Amino acid sequence: MLLPVGIEGAGVRRLPRATLILLSANLLIYLLCVLLDLKSGAHLTDSILGPSDSTLQPWAMTPSNLRLVTIFTSPWIHLDVLHLAANCLFLWVFGSAVESAMGGLTVLAVYVSGGVMSALVQLSATQCGVAASDVSYAGSSGAVIALMVAITMRRYRARVRLWMILGEAAIPVWVILAAFVGWYWIAPALNPGPSGPSGYWGHLGGAAAGFAFALCAGLVTHGAIDYSMEDALTLISKGQLKAGLQVLHALLKARPDDTRVPLALAREYVKVWDRDAGARYYALSIRKELDAGRLDNAIADWDEAVASQVPLTARHALPLANAAQQAGKIETALKLYEWAAPLADETTRAVIAARIEAIRRGVR
Repeated sequence: MLLPVGIEGAGVRRLPRATLILLSANLLIYLLCVLLDLKSGAHLTDSILGPSDSTLQPWAMTPSNLRLVTIFTSPWIHLDVLHLAANCLFLWVFGSAVESAMGGLTVLAVYVSGGVMSALVQLSATQCGVAASDVSYAGSSGAVIALMVAITMRRYRARVRLWMILGEAAIPVWVILAAFVGWYWIAPALNPGPSGPSGYWGHLGGAAAGFAFALCAGLVTHGAIDYSMEDALTLISKGQLKAGLQVLHALLKARPDDTRVPLALAREYVKVWDRDAGARYYALSIRKELDAGRLDNAIADWDEAVASQVPLTARHALPLANAAQQAGKIETALKLYEWAAPLADETTRAVIAARIEAIRRGVR
């Protein structure tokens, strides 16, 4: 048995409220079906395990006796408790990931559009004679597949953690998606016609909805890694240094104004004793902080770099010293000029000496 228990690199860092709303809605609707079943005289245990057909049928989609409202209600109806549990588990794992990456409104939009498209495609399949028309179709599988497609389009490097009897395994989300969609194509082909597997065409419809939404919303990465700083640091903390650094480098290109990224790169390179790279990214972080007008942050980055003993140069120190002098941070400027002087060339050293002398005269 393979059960998804989470997604690495999807960055679930806050309470996924929209996903919880969807889960609650599915659970409450199932509970309502159970209560309606009990009201009709059914046994409690039987109703909890799966409400009767007479209770579910008005809301499930039956193509041979179609009611248009069921196109919208069927994605919220579950045939039994196992059907509900499986869909809720997948909804939690993939819905949380989508919400973290793209927000709650996106989760709701993808879920609803996936569920409706799933019903429409399944209905079309029955009209074409490749699916049974006298079967009641229900469930949120198509909507969940749409969420799976959305997170794959946005963060294709994320890995799904699967629970197995012998332990856990992490598999790229695109592999999971390809396996699902591939099976939904192959299974009907192995047994074509109305007698084939029911509902699989609807699952493909959900996948199509997720892909269409990703294209329209510009979620397709086209090779760029769309992760967050927290995702990168999580990967590194789990020993996936190369993957984490790849994410940080991608973020550096995608978010050139985010000063946290070069600072994170500097720290990680210092940890692996690549001090030249550490110096390069500390210098970049300092420059970005100065460009953003955050002098105190730039000074803090400098102090951290010096404490890390990375090979900074006079060229790195002088812009910071000039900015500190202009801001009235005389002691900091003097310290930076004195630090840079021995490392500078002869011409620059003379300029630094003149500035140091001017500062000292001003202090007197």
